[in-house]
Amino acid sequence: MRAVAFMIRFILRMTFVLAPATTAFVSCTARRACYSKIKCFASKATFSKASEIMDILKTRYGERDQDVDWTRARNYAYRTSKSLDMEQVNQVLSFLDELFEPSLVTSILTTCPRILRKNVDTQLQPTIQFLQTLYLDEMFVQAISRNPHLLISSGVEKAVPNHLLDVYLLETLGLTRRNLQTLRTTAPFVFRIDLEKIQKVVEFLQDIFQQADLDANETRRLLTKIIMTHPSLLNLHVTANLQPRVAFLMQTCQLKEREVATLVKMSSGNVLGLAVDANLRPKLEFLTQLFQREYPKDVEVVLKKCILGHPQLLALSLKNIQTKVDYLDAIDTTLASRVAMRAPAVYSLSLKDNIIPTVEFLAKIWGVTPPTVEWHGNDLVLTNPHHARNDTNSSSLLASMLMEYPSILTMSLEGNIQPTLTFFNRTGYTYLDENYTLQNHTTARPIRGRYIGASLFNRLLPRWHHVISKEWPLEQHPTTGRPDPSSLPPLHLLVGATDEAFCEQLGYDYHEYVAFKDLSVPRLKFSSQFDTWLKTGRPIDV
Repeated sequence: MRAVAFMIRFILRMTFVLAPATTAFVSCTARRACYSKIKCFASKATFSKASEIMDILKTRYGERDQDVDWTRARNYAYRTSKSLDMEQVNQVLSFLDELFEPSLVTSILTTCPRILRKNVDTQLQPTIQFLQTLYLDEMFVQAISRNPHLLISSGVEKAVPNHLLDVYLLETLGLTRRNLQTLRTTAPFVFRIDLEKIQKVVEFLQDIFQQADLDANETRRLLTKIIMTHPSLLNLHVTANLQPRVAFLMQTCQLKEREVATLVKMSSGNVLGLAVDANLRPKLEFLTQLFQREYPKDVEVVLKKCILGHPQLLALSLKNIQTKVDYLDAIDTTLASRVAMRAPAVYSLSLKDNIIPTVEFLAKIWGVTPPTVEWHGNDLVLTNPHHARNDTNSSSLLASMLMEYPSILTMSLEGNIQPTLTFFNRTGYTYLDENYTLQNHTTARPIRGRYIGASLFNRLLPRWHHVISKEWPLEQHPTTGRPDPSSLPPLHLLVGATDEAFCEQLGYDYHEYVAFKDLSVPRLKFSSQFDTWLKTGRPIDV
């Protein structure tokens, strides 16, 4: 009996416990059924609207070409049909039909269906007007054909011609209408910048140039050059970008306000476009360490001279600078710092196309060995980086010649160095073979880099021909049959002296020489280049 009573009480308790759960389960099941019906109804509505949109598109455009792939448009219509108004769709289609052929409209819709959500008046129409200012009629259509996404580019609708900005650029800054058209083509973002922001940048630049005592016309000319070459500066904030960069340069390079103006002027504003932490700081730290080797007591002075001499150096990548330092180090460990101080423009030259070919040519005419290099793609590999330095004679002569006149590395190999060496070889001042290799002979003398840098047409040729016209007593060498170096006019007078000193030392009338020079230079230049033209086809500059 007790067992039966226990079972009855247990059953009653379980009934009270399970009743709420059972009710909740039934209620949840009912709600799910209701939600499924609502979701099904919504899905059917969405599908119906998307189908309606696709029916419109296919009716207007799809019948002309059965191979059109509407997948992207269909997917977009299904995803956005809730917010896509049919009137909006029809307005966009009518707008496109007025502008383009049906085949191009089809391409636009299948490529970027998002255009269906663009408002015709506030987005598409201004965008079209702006794009038409960039391209002529045929070019405009071609541009849209190649890239339909131009029509939905973010922010382009704000770039409609701003007449106040046009007036400011034309009348206040002095840009020409051709400049304006160039900016619209190459830097259209300028016309999306607030005029007030541009005015603040221009006023900041004007304040810099006032420190250099430039007149209004020169300032306007520089501003035009900066805007045309580095228009992105106009989009910078004065307090957040420009002022910190100027302050950093002044502090790090010990620049005065007038020297900042020189720096900005020489770089056409490019130096102001370089971020402090990403560009300026790491490069100036690298250059400081480079100068520390050779000029430990004058690092700040040398760094300042380097940057003012060639501010474009700061725009080079750190890897670019490092590679050139490595190559120059292979010649002499002090050469890289000497070049950076006395001829920093060398670092802006291509190592592969300019610096190495010039060094290797100069090594031939000086009779020394340059570093051996290999190229793995665009990466330089010094196969034996200390080879030239291990050869004491080669290392000391090559390094000393380059250190004496490092600017020779900036000269054109074919346009300047080779023609000048041809002159020195033919006149007997050096002895080179047909490959410009210095011969092992007592008459073979290396020509200093400073002498090679002398003007061939305005100094060497006129003076040489004037000496010859005065019947200078030249003698032939008994073994080579070439002019004997001991009988030649002194090379330092031919190359380095002023016209007055040249005439005084050799006993010539100065005025007579000047008249001879004025008459003969054009003829000598024509004769020399005519010979070059016969061999290479280079045009003659009369």
